[in-house]
Order: sequence, then structure tokens, then C-alpha cells
Amino acid sequence: MSYVGPTPPDRNHVYTLTVYALDTMLDVEDGYQWNDFYKKIDGHVMATVTESLVVLK
Repeated sequence: MSYVGPTPPDRNHVYTLTVYALDTMLDVEDGYQWNDFYKKIDGHVMATVTESLVVLK
């Protein structure tokens, strides 16, 4: 299997990527929910960067 990259639906699409710099390693299990992730990073975020990418169809 190889990486294909973003494949937008039938029109241009915006993908938003946020990277979090944390002061700890997270202990998350397969199948975790986003709200679990946000609870675990609470108080551990040192910095963030967000980039929006427009993929043209």
C-alpha cells in the first residue's frame, strides 16, 4: 500500500492540519475518540501550529 495523498470530493476542498507540541508522551489506545485526545493534552500543550491546505479538484 502506498500513500495517495488528499483526495477531495467533487469540488475544491480545504484540509486543516494542527500539530501540537506536548511536554509529555500520550498514552492512548486504538479507537480513542477526539474528545479523549483533547482531555489528555489539556495542560500539556507547549505550542501549536495550524496550516490550511486547499486541494483543487
